[in-house]
Amino acid sequence: MELTRLLAIFIGTYTSPGGSEGIYQALLDIQTGELTQKKLFAKLQNPSYLLRRGETLYAVSEKANGEVWGFDMKGVEINHQPTGGDYPCHLDHDTDGIVVANYNKGVFARFLLSAKGEIQTPEFFTNKGSGPNKSRQDASHAHFIGETENNHFGCDLGTDEVLIFKKGSRAEPTRFKTAPGAGPRHAAFDSTRSVLFVNNELNCTVSALKFDDKKGTLKELNTLSTLPAETELKGMSTAEIRIFENKYVYVSNRGHHSIASYAIQRDGKLKLIEITPAGVKTPRGMNIDPSGNWLLVAGQDDNIIKSFRINPKTGKLKPSGFSLAVSKPVDIAF
Repeated sequence: MELTRLLAIFIGTYTSPGGSEGIYQALLDIQTGELTQKKLFAKLQNPSYLLRRGETLYAVSEKANGEVWGFDMKGVEINHQPTGGDYPCHLDHDTDGIVVANYNKGVFARFLLSAKGEIQTPEFFTNKGSGPNKSRQDASHAHFIGETENNHFGCDLGTDEVLIFKKGSRAEPTRFKTAPGAGPRHAAFDSTRSVLFVNNELNCTVSALKFDDKKGTLKELNTLSTLPAETELKGMSTAEIRIFENKYVYVSNRGHHSIASYAIQRDGKLKLIEITPAGVKTPRGMNIDPSGNWLLVAGQDDNIIKSFRINPKTGKLKPSGFSLAVSKPVDIAF
């Protein structure tokens, strides 16, 4: 992606009568962090997670009988397909297509793409199980799926598992168990694909996991809290995790309305840098722009997006002072 000073961003939202109508587009000034020129990109119900792949933008429609949609860069629909489950909440790149996680029914789906970017008929894997948190872990809740050279991997919040699927195999996945009741939500790899960082939604922690792609195995290096010591967990949860240049990891805290920043040590372990006020209420989605200058944070419950400058030497965040009003923003893509 060739960078210009004004960079297009895409904003996923929760829709409602009189509120958001779908996916929005705006511009980010990569020198100042200013956000401007918001406009409706495409109408869609609850486009809660977005993925840009070349000149196509893909979005889940988070609802019962979920769907995944593809749009060209003018916001014109290419096509859409059912995701095989309810309330799809994440999608990512696959070598030949895209992959989707459905929160209800524990369904992970893989879709091939045509040369024109059309979404083809998928293949599915349905996970089963539960966890100790009866209100949140009554059943499998697929929340993330990604890929490496040899494997796909998924987070299941409901079963406290990171699942590793061997590519080209229909065998049962390898299962890495997190702490009981942790609720693994999202994940991000370092650039070598040797360490996987997972934010655990329910106990507000982040884990560094050593990954062997050939063997398809994970081993815990360390796990740290995303909250200040002695913070009551009631009403708190983590949402998004992002990694900066193999140096820093950022995790958003809902309820506490903050961003936890960590340094990646030489051995792959994490070390807390600071916990910064997010400047928004319920920071659900966040993303680092391709220039590496800015972390954009979406406040789901106060209808605003704010930009933070990333200090490349320390990993600390500094508010730009700029913001953008958007109804129920929950994801940001570039």
